[in-house]
Order: sequence, then structure tokens, then C-alpha cells
Amino acid sequence: IDLGVLGAGNYFGEISILTSTPCRATLHTETNCLLLRVAKEAFVDTWCQVPGLRAQFLVRILGSSCRLEHVLDHAVLRSSFERFVESELASENLVFYYRAHKYVVEWENRTDEENMTEAKFIWDQYLHQNAPEQVNLPEKMREAIRVALENPQAPEEDEDDEEEEDEEGVDERG
Repeated sequence: IDLGVLGAGNYFGEISILTSTPCRATLHTETNCLLLRVAKEAFVDTWCQVPGLRAQFLVRILGSSCRLEHVLDHAVLRSSFERFVESELASENLVFYYRAHKYVVEWENRTDEENMTEAKFIWDQYLHQNAPEQVNLPEKMREAIRVALENPQAPEEDEDDEEEEDEEGVDERG
């Protein structure tokens, strides 16, 4: 069965590397070509560390099961998603997501006071009842955030808080 023709710059076999399954494809060349063979360890250590490439692989593997993080790490998909959200007059939700994500990523680089200041800004800007860019969150979640801001305590270290891996064993968070 002929499933298609690959051209310059195309690749294959990444799914079998990432899922640790045998490659089921058989390829034949129609002309002389140069192929680059990359060992699994080199592929994961090098190619999967580049967010855009990692996102491309994950989106191809996971298809409709991919998560928002995968879409936002992929430049073309992110752009399409941003246009869609804007067309739905809901761009504040994406702005909130980016701000909250940045808050989490930069947590350890800030003091506790700076973290609380940023958390309160996010609350005031996006979550408070009269927030200028209010986003829709379940009331139970909104209340939990309000209580946490009023009664701050140091976050507990969670033994399971190690970087998660998706089903294919590729680190999603880079």
C-alpha cells in the first residue's frame, strides 16, 4: 500500500522511537537520497529538547488526545488556536493561561513575597469578581484560590511532583 511520498526535509520513524515499538513502515527511494539515522538516545536527548520539535512529535503521536500544552508549544497550532480564541471573544482566557503558566515556571526564581505579589495580581486581573479581564473558573476553584491567598503557607513538597512523562515516555514540559 502506497501511503505517500516523502520529500526533502521529511522524517519518519519518530513514533516508533518515542513509543518504543518496532517501526512498521517500509520505505523505498525513487531517486538517490541521503538519509540520516539518529539513535534513540540521541533523538530524545537532542531533538526532543527543542520545544517546537517536541511539540510536533507529540501532536503527531497523540493526535486528538494531545493537550493544550502541546498545541501551545507548536508555533503553527498556537497561532491557529490564538486566532480561534480571539474570534470567540475569549482571548482573556489565553492571556490568563500564559500568565498563570509563567507564574508556575518562574516560581523558584522569585522570593515568597514576589510570588505572593504576582499571585495577587493574577487574582485581581483575572479571577476577582470585578476583574477587568475576568475568566470563567468553577466557583469551588475560585474560592480555593481566594482562601489560599488570604491564608498563605509554604507549598508542601510533593514526592510525586517530579516531571511527568506522557504515555510515550517523552517529557512534555521540557
